[in-house]
Amino acid sequence: MEWDEIPWITAEEMWGDTDLDVPSGVMVKVLSRDEETGATTTVIKAPPGWSTPMPESHSVQQEDI
Repeated sequence: MEWDEIPWITAEEMWGDTDLDVPSGVMVKVLSRDEETGATTTVIKAPPGWSTPMPESHSVQQEDI
């Protein structure tokens, strides 16, 4: 599938109503999903200037571009 064919979805569509500190306007592209484990490879697009005062930790690899 080509990059332009992968739809952007809202963070709410991706993760639902959770306790995550995700600002309105965050968009997600799901590049792959393992149906057995539920693991995903995603691209996250945050609004310009977004930051969080909350410390972050992830149980997965994360890469900023």
